[in-house]
This record gives sequence, structure tokens and C-alpha cells, in this order.
Amino acid sequence: MRTVQALVLLCGCAGFTGCGYIGEPLPPSLKLPARIKDLAAVQRGDKIVVQYTLPTLTTEGQPISTPPEIQLRVNGEARAIPSGVTRYEFSAAPFYNQTVSLAIYLLNSNQRHAGPSNTIALQVVPAPPTPSDIRALSDPAGVKLSWQPSSGTFRVLRKAEEEKQFAVVATTRGPAFIDTNTEFGKTYRYIVQTLVASAESDLSSEVTVTPKDTFAPAAPAGVKAVVSTQSIELVWERNMEPDLGGYRVYRATGDGPFTRVTEMQESPSYSDRKLTAGTTFRYRVSAIDRAGNESELSAVVTAVSP
Repeated sequence: MRTVQALVLLCGCAGFTGCGYIGEPLPPSLKLPARIKDLAAVQRGDKIVVQYTLPTLTTEGQPISTPPEIQLRVNGEARAIPSGVTRYEFSAAPFYNQTVSLAIYLLNSNQRHAGPSNTIALQVVPAPPTPSDIRALSDPAGVKLSWQPSSGTFRVLRKAEEEKQFAVVATTRGPAFIDTNTEFGKTYRYIVQTLVASAESDLSSEVTVTPKDTFAPAAPAGVKAVVSTQSIELVWERNMEPDLGGYRVYRATGDGPFTRVTEMQESPSYSDRKLTAGTTFRYRVSAIDRAGNESELSAVVTAVSP
């Protein structure tokens, strides 16, 4: 008998085959999906669009085994969203000129939830007009865009040929925009939206353009002819175009036609030494850009060779 009691005291668990400690009973798991924290909403055209990320864990940090029921509450009124959907849209028309409160609840199989997502107050307005008649033209500064309507605030989005998605390049007032951050010979696609308060219109149709440099520099200004002992020296003001390639000089003898006497030169000066004494010469100068576009000829200057 004493031997049996000693064994019971040693194990501390008489009547059981194991000797482990039995703790307090755990409460049953509620299996409540964690709350959504990144609910976002925007009015686009005549729709309200909500978007969010669904949690993968419960409030107890356990994986969600059964997809929760998604319930969108609009001004407190519940709307069911299909299971697994993370982007949902509905008509904005019933809420024009109102501020709408939006929140999402995730319900488990027992119709219980952990509380609402972050709440959004969205100002809803009559659907902004979608821009139309989008035009994109080459411009000396880049790409010039225009559209209708003729007034309002607009968002311009662009996608270059090597890019996968459109990105905002400008928010502007009025129906025009010049995109100066472009390259000649490269293809771009543009879309435009109208903005009214916190609402945006549907996206316009796309317009595609490959800007080409067909724009000549300005004609050189301030051309002067100075007679030296054995030459006629020409000087003029330097052109300021960033793509300037150089200049060409044209000469006429007496009243004769102008002919080109230089092919291309970078400096805004020229020394004419091929002269006949006592002869009247007339000069004009042009500017050429790196694409080969040539300007109009400068004003005529006249000099008599020594």
C-alpha cells in the first residue's frame, strides 16, 4: 500500500496514464476576420468605386479558413459584396449632392464581425463630363494636347512606349497642356479626366502620338559685316535653341543670286577671304538644328571688299 501511495505522489496524477500538467481550459475561437484598414473610395463618372485588401488572418492571428461575408454599408444601409471581391462599384446617381458614409464589415459564419473598416466620407456630385475630341500634336516644346469641354480642371495621364501603366503627368485648368518631358521620335499615349471636387470623370479615349522635330530654329539676328584689310568679317548673335546644330552662310556678288559658301559651322562668325577688290558683296545667314531643319535666312548685310 505504501508503495502505491509513493508512486501516486511521485507522478501527481493518480488515475491517469500520463504525468503532464493540465492548465486552464482555453475559450473557443471566435474566428472573427480582422478588420479592413485600407478602404478607399472615389466617384468616377456616375459610379462610386470602393477598393480594399481582404485580411488573411483572424483577430486571434489564425488563418481565415472560410471566406468571410463582405458587407458594404452606405449611410448605414448594408449591401452584400460577392465573396473574395476587392473592388466594387455601384451607382452614384441616388447620392448626387450628398456626402456618403462608407464602411465595410467582414462577417464570419456566425454573422459576427470584429467591427467596421476605416470609414470614408465621400462627397458625391453629378457625373463630371468625360473629355472628348482629344488631340495630340508635335510642338517645338514637346507634345501639345487639347480637348473638350473648354473649361474646368483636368488630369492628364501618359504612358510611354516602354511603360506598362499610365501615370499622371499634370493637373491643369483649361482644355490644353504641353508635355515638355518628351523625346522626338518616341511614341506616347494620353488619356484625360475631368475633376470636380473629389469626383473624377470616366477616362477619355486614348490618343497616340509620335512627335517629330519639324521645327526650324529662328533666323540669326544681329548680322554685321566688318571690312578688314584682306577679308570681310561676319558676326551675329548666337541662337538659343537647345538643339542648335550650327549655321550656314550665303553670299551674293552685286545684285546676283545668293549661293551657299559654308556647309555647317558652330561659331556665330565667318571670315570671307575669297574676295575681288572693290566688289560689293551681300550676305545672309541661316541656323540649322540637329534634325536638319533650316531657319529662314537672316536680313541682308552688304560690304565692299578692300
